[in-house]
Amino acid sequence: MVVNVRNLMVGMVLAAAIMTKDGKLLGKPGLVLDERKIELIKNRQDEIEFIEIEGEETTISVASINQAKDSLRNVKNSLSISDVNDMKDAMNTIANEISKNEDAFESNILSYMHEIDTFAHPVRVACLSMVIAELYNKDLKTNNPNIDEKSLINLEDIAMAAVLHNIGEDYKEQNKFNKITKIVNVNIDRLGQHFPGIKDTPLDKYDEKYSSVYSCSIASGMKNISGNTKMMMLLSNEPETGEGCLKLSPEFSKRKDPNIYGAKIIHMCDLYDKLLKETIDGEKASLENVISLIEYYSINGEINREVEQLLINNVKLYPKYTQVLLSTGEIAEVRKSFLGDEQDAYKPIVWTVAPPRRSIDLRYARNITIKSIIGKKNSDLMRQQINSGKKSAINGKIPSEGEVR
Repeated sequence: MVVNVRNLMVGMVLAAAIMTKDGKLLGKPGLVLDERKIELIKNRQDEIEFIEIEGEETTISVASINQAKDSLRNVKNSLSISDVNDMKDAMNTIANEISKNEDAFESNILSYMHEIDTFAHPVRVACLSMVIAELYNKDLKTNNPNIDEKSLINLEDIAMAAVLHNIGEDYKEQNKFNKITKIVNVNIDRLGQHFPGIKDTPLDKYDEKYSSVYSCSIASGMKNISGNTKMMMLLSNEPETGEGCLKLSPEFSKRKDPNIYGAKIIHMCDLYDKLLKETIDGEKASLENVISLIEYYSINGEINREVEQLLINNVKLYPKYTQVLLSTGEIAEVRKSFLGDEQDAYKPIVWTVAPPRRSIDLRYARNITIKSIIGKKNSDLMRQQINSGKKSAINGKIPSEGEVR
């Protein structure tokens, strides 16, 4: 895992070589750190802020994400009780990892941002939703230390609601409409008492505006999915304006109910993740544009303002290990990021990927900015830069700042 030089301790083992900007080797992989070596490294802290040591990351694990994706694939194929239980176990594992880690958003879930398959998006939305829900609960408990636990958003409930929030999209195919129509018709009268717009659901064709209704209806007959989860699924596509498919009244929408706010969180995270995908695909210039759009949707009533502020004020826009394309043409990896409410949120400290790697503090590099997050389309460019950097190092040439390698 990667640690700050300030946090080095005797006995730690290097997982990667430590190189200074001038190419001097300070430590080989496998070196056990002692007091003398730590002091030597700290004396070069201006050049080496982070180093890699052996040990597990305290973030959401890749194995947990893969387990969730595999479980979701099985659920969509069968909707069986056992597959849903496997899905719950997978999401509970991630919920536990998030609850133990205050910096869960600085995790390798963003390494999956380049994935656009059916299963990656809902799992990412679930992870992001749990992080925001934790922030929401923390605010509630800070303002009311004696708050009833029932007033807090349950991470397991919002995880299942988020990961299944778009399962209704699978019923676009005509041969599946008979099943969904029967399910919806059974519940439509009861639900219509609270959500008048649900009676207008177009069951004869798929309309993505109503995907939350389809998704909730599919889950309605599953006894191993909680009522809280189903309610969040149903409300997860509703804007703040009351003009959604359910036609929620403003009074209902403003209730301080954990299920209502859980749905608001899912709605925002779903939109945020889709905008991030556009950033990676090059349709948006940077995360700064994504945040600007999120603020626009908040002002116009598409998403909840309170939930949007939780994202902007508490989430690091470029989490650690995010790979980015710089305005110089270089690919770099974020090694230190800043909270979204800080002036320098768009200016993290990065390390270029091509050897000899160099640290760039974008707060002070006036002529270097981030153009976009790296996606699969940039993988060839990354390999080219790394190979070119290796050849330059062999020939004794160290690229100057701003030179594309």
